[in-house]
Amino acid sequence: MGAEASPAARTGAFIAVAVALFCIQLDFFALNLAVPGIADEFGVTASPAQWTLSAYMLAIGCCFIVGGRVGDVWGRRGALLAGTALFAADTAGTRAPGGGAGSRPSHGGRLP
Repeated sequence: MGAEASPAARTGAFIAVAVALFCIQLDFFALNLAVPGIADEFGVTASPAQWTLSAYMLAIGCCFIVGGRVGDVWGRRGALLAGTALFAADTAGTRAPGGGAGSRPSHGGRLP
């Protein structure tokens, strides 16, 4: 086993992981708030729309497996920072008119 990391390195790693987990939790929270809107949009009750949240969590779980392998191959720190930057860029893009993967083009980026 290698030498023990310095307290500054451990603190930096803790902060990086904490920010990444906060982003994931924020994403789940936002999707949970969107479930009633999804149900209205598709004309279903909230119960079937909850499957959207379950499918999303399953997809995220699958991405964790791929992300773990990417971290093994190219380095954990780089993979974490790249993933966090990608999440932040897409989140910022959804706030811009007509941008981001999660935006709704039928509304032109405007909130209903």
